[in-house]
Amino acid sequence: MSWPRATYRLQFRNGFDFQAAADLAPYLERLGISHVYASPIYAARNGSTHGYDVTDFGLFDPALGGNEGFERMSDVLKQHGLGLVLDFVPNHMAASVENPWWRDVLYRGTDSEHGDFFDIDWERYGGKLLLPVLGDSYGDVLARGELKLAFEDGQFAIGYFDNRCPASERSVATLRDGGQEAAERISRDAAAMHELLELQHYRIAHWRMASDALNYRRFFDINDLVALRMERQSVFEHVHRFTFDLIRRGVIDGLRLDHIDGLLDPGAYLTRLRQEVEQLREEPFYIVVEKILEGHEKLRPQWPVEGTTGYEFGCRVTGLQVHHDGAQALSAHYQRFTDDHRDYQTVAEDSKRFVLSLSFATDLNRLARMAYEIAQSNPADRDVAEPALRRAITEVLIAFPLYRTYVTGGPVSEEDEEILHEVALQAEHRIGAESEEELRFVLRLLRGDDIEAADFAMAFQQVSGPLTAKALEDTAFYRYIPLIALNEVGSDPGGPEVSPSLFHAANQERAEHWPDCMLTTSTHDTKRGEDTRARIAVLSEIPEQFFERAERWWQLHAQFRRPLRSVLVPHPKEAWLYYQALLGIWPLDKTPDLKELRGRMRDFMSKALKEAKEHTRWTDPVTDHEQAVFAFIDATLDTDEAGGFLKDIAAFSETIAAAGALNGLSQVLLKLTSPGVPDIYQGCEWWDQSLVDPDNRRPVDFVARAKALSAIGDGALTLDDWRDGRIKQGVTARLLNFRRSHDMLFRDGAYQTLKIEGPQAAHVFAFARTFEGKAFLSVATRHGFSLLQGQKTPLVLADAWEGTELLLPPELAQKTRWQGVFGDDVISGGKSLPVKDLLAHLPIAALTTSER
Repeated sequence: MSWPRATYRLQFRNGFDFQAAADLAPYLERLGISHVYASPIYAARNGSTHGYDVTDFGLFDPALGGNEGFERMSDVLKQHGLGLVLDFVPNHMAASVENPWWRDVLYRGTDSEHGDFFDIDWERYGGKLLLPVLGDSYGDVLARGELKLAFEDGQFAIGYFDNRCPASERSVATLRDGGQEAAERISRDAAAMHELLELQHYRIAHWRMASDALNYRRFFDINDLVALRMERQSVFEHVHRFTFDLIRRGVIDGLRLDHIDGLLDPGAYLTRLRQEVEQLREEPFYIVVEKILEGHEKLRPQWPVEGTTGYEFGCRVTGLQVHHDGAQALSAHYQRFTDDHRDYQTVAEDSKRFVLSLSFATDLNRLARMAYEIAQSNPADRDVAEPALRRAITEVLIAFPLYRTYVTGGPVSEEDEEILHEVALQAEHRIGAESEEELRFVLRLLRGDDIEAADFAMAFQQVSGPLTAKALEDTAFYRYIPLIALNEVGSDPGGPEVSPSLFHAANQERAEHWPDCMLTTSTHDTKRGEDTRARIAVLSEIPEQFFERAERWWQLHAQFRRPLRSVLVPHPKEAWLYYQALLGIWPLDKTPDLKELRGRMRDFMSKALKEAKEHTRWTDPVTDHEQAVFAFIDATLDTDEAGGFLKDIAAFSETIAAAGALNGLSQVLLKLTSPGVPDIYQGCEWWDQSLVDPDNRRPVDFVARAKALSAIGDGALTLDDWRDGRIKQGVTARLLNFRRSHDMLFRDGAYQTLKIEGPQAAHVFAFARTFEGKAFLSVATRHGFSLLQGQKTPLVLADAWEGTELLLPPELAQKTRWQGVFGDDVISGGKSLPVKDLLAHLPIAALTTSER
């Protein structure tokens, strides 16, 4: 099995290693999975919880079982017919002494053979690397004796608490015979310690200098992740050598490339990668990129990949389930409740401007300096001023409608021309008259018409992407929160409605141009689990009811707010977020464990508050504000203090639970039958009522899931025990195993929109897949709250569908018999099929004319 049919994402680390994955192979095979999709498993920093902080691309992490453990896992997966796709990180590594390349750079500076592996501006500090690791100013730390010379394992190192940096050879040449005694003597003498530090290839500094003065490019704004210069052939070869050997040996079948937009030239990198892979093996090799497509943006057709990791698909599914008019009404209620009347576009622009000044000032300064130096080399442009250039670049970055362009110095593509034209219009509207000349100059540079301009344009593109990600996903999405189901990676919370026609068009385009694109509804990066979003989306169908509840709860909880700097905490907006999130994760099948809920909501609100950066943030936490919110959470989830609230929110959660489950089942059906390769995030074959990480990376009970799958059997699926998630698992297994038997139908089959007529047509979404005489019908329910009529089970009564028909095109109308995939039901064919027959037992239907 070399080509993915359906992937299953596993999060290694946190107690889950190669042996655990091997043990899971029989279960995944029975579920219908074709490939394990592994989170980064290369050697990473000690204690890493995610693996993106790689320290060695030539070694699998010993903490997971090392190379031997990996080989054993690989053999077991193959025995069960499972392939392997790896999450690969070409953009960055850990800026840690555990990384031998980074350690060598600290030790040898510009003389290191790895000195040009990382994106470092060596000229900035005269050949030194700025390390912002101190908790206070350098002078104060030095005076207090907190910087020390350590002698460990025969080597000298500069120590700052648990931080260790190798002392350069030149700085300790005269101390080798002194050993520990010399280390202690210098550590006691601040002047001697300073003199020693001046001889290092790095400059240790206060962590606050990172934003304005850092001279190495980071991953986003994370100081301990340093960017690689992947455009250099030597770096490319060193980073990929071990992985290419795996590909040559047929050990892995695909790569998921993390943060492709962080690279200087993604297109060139992907072309080089594909060429290398094709020389290593004859079999097809699967490559997808983590790429956020904003608005109407499309993946560049010339990129030699199978598609994206599918964020855009998940956003469209949620958008399809949100009632547009109800969401608008909810936004109006949100404004009343919070007194925040800004639209999303305003919040997004404010967030960009704030994050640019907070976290990307050093990048902005570097771009302004680059532009100024280019201008000085040309008499026609030399009168532009650097401060004005800085203002112009700022407005261009704020105006950027998506992550980046892909200008490389050649002809500007049609897509990039359109983007730059839109940026010019927006920036010209904002810029002051005193900077208009500089703006025109910057816009000219962004076209990359000559070597210097191309260098600037490509450097700019490596800033616009991270800035957009941090400003939107990690700031605006926590500041603008009328309906948090819409605040997801790749979405536009203030954007247009995801209508059925738009969803069909996206599916059609994917079928024609990207049939092997990954489809996902939950990932390690999603802000809410897929079923949490599905349930919260129901609030768009009942905006008045939610608003009334939120106001009632807010009045009940006034007693739990704390005065802090002349205001009461939490603020109304924080409560609005809290109520939605709590509703989203309220347990379906058991009495809630309030202690567990308190812990989960504390973790979520702590992250949400810091990401919003309005009252506290990661780099400058306001502890008393956070503690006030935590106290509010504890009080509202305490039976003695808030028993009435607990009963009320439990009742309201029950009111929307069935409709949420209906959305969840429809979501699974759409993902597993739409054009593309569906991905299941670990554990999400059951209901996924999780929040953002670390909540969505909690351990998964695979033993219980395997046992439940064995009990499902081959009979008709029922809703008898829908609350425990087994119905979702049953739907998943039936569809994945059907796909296994009819792979070409879903991989190469045509996609056809199906029309619905009748009084409830707006509540049905359907399409067909056809290939060489075989056909498959997929029928999902949307906006089902009103159809449920207060039922406590996600089953729409047949009476609700009376008079609603699924119309079939002529070639499908000739079929005389449709067989249900979820049961033994058989429906007679014709020009139309009654929806009441299709959805008599489940709120979704999957039917085929071929043998099961």
